[in-house]
Amino acid sequence: MTNLNNKQLIGELDFCIDLWEKQGYCEFGEYTKCENCGAPYILYKMITGKALHGDIKRLNLGDWKEKLKTIKKS
Repeated sequence: MTNLNNKQLIGELDFCIDLWEKQGYCEFGEYTKCENCGAPYILYKMITGKALHGDIKRLNLGDWKEKLKTIKKS
């Protein structure tokens, strides 16, 4: 198993969000719609160590752009 560093994980989250903005789905899992995908949540947890769960609503594209911007600043 390959260990990814934070820079690589942030790159993956950036790619994910960019793909969401451009087409709204990816080919993983037979064209999973981005708003239903768990990848951004998992990447966020891997990057920050914080899980987004509990009584939160699912995040939209704008929410994820803000989270990514905050991650890149830190």
